[in-house]
Amino acid sequence: MDDFVKKYALPSRQIGQKFTLMSLTDLHLKSDFEGEPTPTNSLTNIYIFIAAGLLTLLIACINYINLSTAQSLTRIKEIGIRKILGSMKAQLIIQFLAESFLFCLIALLISYVAFELALPLLNQLTGKHLEFVTSVDSIMIATSLVLLLIITVLAGGYPAYFVTQFESVSALKGNSGQGNQFMRKTLVVVQLTIACALLSGSILIIRQLNYLQSRPLGFNREHVINIPLHSENMNGFFQQSDSTFRQRLQTFRDILETQSGVTHTALSSGSPGTGVIYRGTTPEGFTEEDNMLAANLAVDYDFLSTYGMELRAGRSFSRDFGTDLQEAFIVNETAVQEFKWGSPEEALGKTINREGKKGKVIGVVKDFNFASLTVPITALVASLDPNQFNTLSVKFENANVKDILQGIEKEWVALFPEKAFQYTFLTEQLNQQYANFRNFGRIIQSFSLIAILISCLGVYGLVLFVVQRKVKEIGVRKVLGATVPSILGLIYKDFAFLLLLGFAFAIPVSWYLLQQWLANFTYRIDIGILTYALSFILILLIVSLTISYQALRAAQVNPVKSLRSE
Repeated sequence: MDDFVKKYALPSRQIGQKFTLMSLTDLHLKSDFEGEPTPTNSLTNIYIFIAAGLLTLLIACINYINLSTAQSLTRIKEIGIRKILGSMKAQLIIQFLAESFLFCLIALLISYVAFELALPLLNQLTGKHLEFVTSVDSIMIATSLVLLLIITVLAGGYPAYFVTQFESVSALKGNSGQGNQFMRKTLVVVQLTIACALLSGSILIIRQLNYLQSRPLGFNREHVINIPLHSENMNGFFQQSDSTFRQRLQTFRDILETQSGVTHTALSSGSPGTGVIYRGTTPEGFTEEDNMLAANLAVDYDFLSTYGMELRAGRSFSRDFGTDLQEAFIVNETAVQEFKWGSPEEALGKTINREGKKGKVIGVVKDFNFASLTVPITALVASLDPNQFNTLSVKFENANVKDILQGIEKEWVALFPEKAFQYTFLTEQLNQQYANFRNFGRIIQSFSLIAILISCLGVYGLVLFVVQRKVKEIGVRKVLGATVPSILGLIYKDFAFLLLLGFAFAIPVSWYLLQQWLANFTYRIDIGILTYALSFILILLIVSLTISYQALRAAQVNPVKSLRSE
């Protein structure tokens, strides 16, 4: 690699730079470098998705356990007869496990069909291009079969054990008690805890991404397009611009600036806010042995004015000063602090040696986010270096955008027929930095929706069971003068307590996990009470609507029908 760099790179690029090789298979999940061919991801996100999927599966298992144990109370006479006829506990357990296996097997087959139908939506959420034939391989099928057995035992094991505990005589009489109420309520609490935690995470992710998109970056990002002059791969890094190309580029800029709607053009080594290269820098007061690195940004005379950047001290680069091209630097406020130069005014005139280019500071620019908001602002050194220009920025008015772009493309094709016209809106470039986070948020939101839906189905089934068990109690209460609101309160009371308990458990768990996720961002919001308040209100409304139908039906039933058998 060293020989390759020495042969093809400019001498200035060989100082303070380090090039390494990475396995192609490691790029997508292990690379944290900028300028990769496609957006990368991380193993942490994969583990989070697996955990969210398993938690959603756990909720479904809890539903099955709760509904199976509730349903078993309606089969007590069947169980009693089987015991009287000589059925052993092991036979009853095998029967219920077989039923559980059959249900899970049918669910597995349906899940494959659902996976194929939902694959386009999944591709849209993740930005990938997965295909059913290539995704469903031997490993996935084997994993599904192992999960089938585990879920059969997990979801069917307790109900199978539960039904074998009925006494034969009591079962024949139809007496089973209330079953293990504590176990059933505990499972509901776990279910609601997971749903609340996922919903809280979804709300916070939405708030954080909205914050990133609206946070001031220190420069004007609206109505700017960036045109790449070279490719962004390794070949582009080593590519050099000849004098003919520069002349055509200057002609192109001159023509654009005379067009209606175009206000500024500027050249730079990259778009602000999308990242920079760090190069060896020796500021006044330090030596080369300090091995200091500073963010490097090559700009032209019009860069600061194009992006509306504010100077704290000194001046910008100017064509009126012939020495600016060879020996002028502009630094940011953070550089003044890191270089221990005192105030911005005191930094003017300080010397900098950047990999052999020596010069003085002529201006201090107000801090701006030259990289993504996942990293802090560090020392930045900007200079006039045409050999590093890789991007042409064009700022235009927010009117007749389509006509302006067509005019720019027409002039580009005329002057650069050998190069395809490509451009990107700066706002799109900046938003693309957080594409992985947005995809992550969408997937977590999908998991949250599924978890809440499954939880509501479980709560609905449990409400149905509770109402059936309280039919006569409700009838007696109505005969004694109880009103519909008081009966509704009776049914709501138990579930309200379970919801509060589940939410209380969800807060510390989700708070810890969300803090870990927010650690990815240098600039982030506080979790705050708003996240949990919104989560609780939404869960409360959803659960209330879930149980309202059955609760209202039970409260309005004629007590004569409820007590007729008595």
